[in-house]
Amino acid sequence: MNPRRAFYHEEHEFSFRAGRDRTKRGGEDAVVCGAQTRQGRFCQSLPIREGKGRCLRHAGPHAARAHRERQLEGLRTGRVSPEEWNRAEARRAANRLSRAWRKDPWLPGATIDLGAHENTMRADLAARAVLDDIRTLAPAVADWLRWKFRRYRIDRTDWARWERVLVNDLPCRVEAAGPPPAGCEGPSLGANEAAARGAVWTPEDSADDVRSKRHCPDPIKVPPKVRGKGYGRRGRPRTQPADDGELSGLMELYRQNQATVGPMLERCATDGDRLALLRAMRDYLADPNEPRAQARWLSMVRLLRST
Repeated sequence: MNPRRAFYHEEHEFSFRAGRDRTKRGGEDAVVCGAQTRQGRFCQSLPIREGKGRCLRHAGPHAARAHRERQLEGLRTGRVSPEEWNRAEARRAANRLSRAWRKDPWLPGATIDLGAHENTMRADLAARAVLDDIRTLAPAVADWLRWKFRRYRIDRTDWARWERVLVNDLPCRVEAAGPPPAGCEGPSLGANEAAARGAVWTPEDSADDVRSKRHCPDPIKVPPKVRGKGYGRRGRPRTQPADDGELSGLMELYRQNQATVGPMLERCATDGDRLALLRAMRDYLADPNEPRAQARWLSMVRLLRST
């Protein structure tokens, strides 16, 4: 059997072998970060020495600062090339700017420069009557919009997603950014163009990289974890107050089993204890064979009947 038939094409084989070589450091065990991502998978990046098994993205700020100090020492001794150091510093500067934008979206700066595609984006916005001048947006919103244009109009051609960004997402971002501070009214041509020239990434960075993730469809994210056990509220359900619907159901359950549960309710010290007793009885009657509901109801019965 030809071993190459296990791959769909040469690009598939190349990416497979490159990933294997990156994650296999001698022996049979693969050394990867392993942090769970938003897609429900596990991070396959290589861990850094200071991260206790995590990569630079998931290691935390203290490990990231120690990693930078080691890179700086490697630059002094020649183990780290100037190109590698400059790429790492550019990424750190972009991350610092992104964190600063969370507090002040009107802080000047940019992390992407569309170059020749900037005029194409502005013409598209003007033709759709969405925005007259992108320079009137907060720098954080303008930078976010440029990244979306690169994803859906340069790296891909996804008109539906681009339309959704302009109609649904952009107004929400503009509203969240708020009005410009004093002295920033009107287009700020010089500041934005200077920030764009100092941006970190351009569309040409990955033009020759056919394996770029931006050319692939967006992965499906796993639904967020919601705490609770079926009661429709966040937090521990046995300690949460009952709404009108649940309270009416518990009162009906009390009227049906008043002879059994009435004496135990009289021994309860607080309203929270009475509510917990009725909820335990409801769960037990709903499924008497469920171990947790059965154990909770029996423990309450033994406690209240012995007092």
